[in-house]
Amino acid sequence: MAFAGVVVVRWLGLDRDGVDAQVIAVVGVREVSMGVGRAGATSSAMLRRAVNLTILALTYGCLTDAYEPLSKIIPISKNKLTPYRAVIIMRLVVLGLFFHYRITNPVDSAFGLWLTSVICEILFGFSWILDQFPKWCPVNRETYVDRLIARYGDGEDSGLAPVDFFVTTVDPLKEPPLITANTVLSILAVDYPVEKVSCYVSDDGASMLTFESLAETAEFARRWVPFCKMYAIEPRTPEFYFSQKIDYLKDKIHPSYVKERGSMKRDYEEYKVRINALVAKAQKTPEEGCSCRMGHSGLGTTPVTTLA
Repeated sequence: MAFAGVVVVRWLGLDRDGVDAQVIAVVGVREVSMGVGRAGATSSAMLRRAVNLTILALTYGCLTDAYEPLSKIIPISKNKLTPYRAVIIMRLVVLGLFFHYRITNPVDSAFGLWLTSVICEILFGFSWILDQFPKWCPVNRETYVDRLIARYGDGEDSGLAPVDFFVTTVDPLKEPPLITANTVLSILAVDYPVEKVSCYVSDDGASMLTFESLAETAEFARRWVPFCKMYAIEPRTPEFYFSQKIDYLKDKIHPSYVKERGSMKRDYEEYKVRINALVAKAQKTPEEGCSCRMGHSGLGTTPVTTLA
């Protein structure tokens, strides 16, 4: 029997970081002959060669992140699963007793209503049972987001799927525009190819304040997004980033970082002043008072602002 393609070798040993762990390595071996049948014994020499090539690939760094898994399963302790499963079994027993009582005690005076209610209860009970299957064996995964670009590439030609974010808001006086703007800025600055990210803001209140603040946000994002991507800024919400009481020079070795950060902070403070000025203008009541044309309810279609 022959296998053409890649061979996956699994063993316990030291990975590239020196951690004793189970390693799955992929080696580009064209053909491995197992030699089972009339040839007699298994061709262990070819298998040993594949293992040796795998070890060499790990030793010299030939196995890049493109072939490494994007996630790994973290086992859940049985001490946590056993009580939860016991509760599921108890609920299932109670549900079975309930259905037994409902079916064996029909209501003759209102048989149609009784039958309808029993059918609905059985359907709801069945849907609950289906919902328990994934909860019976839950899975926790540790993901490695930094390996996505290594596997799928970057830019417009990457294999990553486009992502759309939908942000909703109603009343800009109850939901401060600065908070909504920071949410939009953090979405636009996400560590993902720029061509694959789109952000949609829906204002159910149809407020001009939200529209004008988002126009200012789009202009500020032209400077904030490149800054985040160039220096790997975290968190990517400017309000929280500039308010952190930490050493922002830690792990920042780029010589222009300090200058760019100071300039960006000044730009953000000016941006906040403009947003707050828009809010103050919206809260100010005109001297002639507010007026509404007869026959206009003030309700209309919900405007959607697109930031991509």
